[in-house]
Amino acid sequence: MILFSVSQPQSSFIPPTAWQHLSIRSGIASDLDQQSPVKWSALSQRDKYNTKMKEVPFLLLHNICLSLDVPRVGDGKDVRDFADKLGVKHEEFERLQQAAAVEKTTTTSVIIKGKFLEKKPSGTVHDFVSIMEDMGRSDIVDYINNWNE
Repeated sequence: MILFSVSQPQSSFIPPTAWQHLSIRSGIASDLDQQSPVKWSALSQRDKYNTKMKEVPFLLLHNICLSLDVPRVGDGKDVRDFADKLGVKHEEFERLQQAAAVEKTTTTSVIIKGKFLEKKPSGTVHDFVSIMEDMGRSDIVDYINNWNE
């Protein structure tokens, strides 16, 4: 596995101090079994929403996963709420967290791979955005809508 450091992109999700410690896998997001990523900026809004989550560009998906994994004490609109919206019970959530630690990935990516795609077989960005809107995470919806490579 090849690792490389990432220079800090313009992202309101990850504080600048966190980027110095971040390394990501080169190429495909193996923990999400990502299929052929699309050129996001070339898509219309409709095409973006019809894109399968497995085709979302790695860095966009990675940043979404990192932002949902950050605990939100004030409102709880984080990976736990996302899991809850998919019907994941507390005990199962703990097992998924352990799986993420073993796989050295985010809990959100494990939940997308294991539960989101199970509950939403089409697995589109629209399906994901609907859950984010239901959670009140307009910041993530805006990030998806406005992200550029």
